[in-house]
Amino acid sequence: MPLCLLAGVPKPIGLRHRGYSPGIPGWEVIVLPSPLNQASVVRSWSAVLECADRAEEAGAHILGFHPRIQDRGEFEATVYGRHRLVWLDEHRLGEYGTEQFTDYIERILDFESRWREALRPSETRHALILPEPSFEPDAALRNAWARAQRVQTESDSLERVSALLSSLRARHYSDGVWQDRVGLVFDPGGPRHGEATREWRWKYTYLVPAQFHYDVRAVGNRGFRVRDRFGDVHSFREYTNVDCHGFVRGGR
Repeated sequence: MPLCLLAGVPKPIGLRHRGYSPGIPGWEVIVLPSPLNQASVVRSWSAVLECADRAEEAGAHILGFHPRIQDRGEFEATVYGRHRLVWLDEHRLGEYGTEQFTDYIERILDFESRWREALRPSETRHALILPEPSFEPDAALRNAWARAQRVQTESDSLERVSALLSSLRARHYSDGVWQDRVGLVFDPGGPRHGEATREWRWKYTYLVPAQFHYDVRAVGNRGFRVRDRFGDVHSFREYTNVDCHGFVRGGR
């Protein structure tokens, strides 16, 4: 069962409705209120991340109250490509603890359920498992990862993003491997070794196997360069291993 983390509820409202948690069929909902008197995820964000990273294999979706729009990018960056994050309308806080608020959350989680059906990876050969910093698709396909992360009811559509991912696969996947536009081959089927921490095994709410990585080489067995998740470029003569988030693990 997927986990929904409801974060940023102001302390006074949380205390007034202590014990309330929206009961949504098919979801486990945990409320992580703010210790502040206003809606904010600032002081509870570390607890939110800890809960999300410890989630069962179905993964975590974070629904947060944080009215300061200028701050949101900082929090979005910490979960990008790992967990879903949806910002809630603070005007709904007046309904918190009521049937109307439960209905509001249920509508959001209905979309999140459809997101899971349409876009969530179910195995390591899914396009979204590719490391966005390292794999260079055709220009028209470059925003596939960002659109899958950010699609919401009021922006973009699941159908369009799903079609984009299908195009990415049709253009760049063949014979069990991915090949990008500059001739780098990403093989997801090689021997598994090394191990990622649990926080970096999450990819779009899918828990990647602990030792999973891509064996990366260049077409024609030539030397090549690959960019890691920090933007640094590494040069290799034969091969390297790159995980799903663009961490480079050795090579030669």
